[in-house]
Amino acid sequence: MDKVRIEQPEKLGMVWSHQDVAWEEGTAAARGWAEQNGHLLAPLDATHQGYRVGTWLKNQRTAARKPAEIEQRRAEGLPMGSSAGALPEDRREQLDETDPSWPPAWPADWQRAFHLVRLHLKAGGELPIEPGIAVHQGENLGQWVKSVRFGGSGRKSVKGEANPVSACAVRTRPPQGRGCARTRQPTGR
Repeated sequence: MDKVRIEQPEKLGMVWSHQDVAWEEGTAAARGWAEQNGHLLAPLDATHQGYRVGTWLKNQRTAARKPAEIEQRRAEGLPMGSSAGALPEDRREQLDETDPSWPPAWPADWQRAFHLVRLHLKAGGELPIEPGIAVHQGENLGQWVKSVRFGGSGRKSVKGEANPVSACAVRTRPPQGRGCARTRQPTGR
């Protein structure tokens, strides 16, 4: 096709690349989901107008980690493999504009619960310290807080990674008359 015939459909919004079409559909769904939910930390089964945005975002997080994984392998003197499938910087920036916390270094479900607890507190709620007290977007915030408080974060520390719990600046106090220390009573044996 000549240049004029190519430009005319492009003015109507024609996208020639299947990958670009998939990207545009995914980012539109992700933005719509974020408008409704306040973040891009969608659970895997999340959808927006029929689009499987949770799966799409998981795939983008995987692609966003790829350059760092390649660089880590390079630094360790290991074979690096292909950079195919790595998320281009301009696309990462598009998602960063919607929600800078979308690609956490730790599991997205942890970051989602952390974010929802912050929103709950910002809205005037109290820190839920028991399961079932506060459930938002399907996340049991009390269960998450209890898990984090008692060391059950469910993730391994990554070398050089900031501790997201300490960055939270959320302090918990035990209910009146109950301490946090757990001691074992002698059994008499």
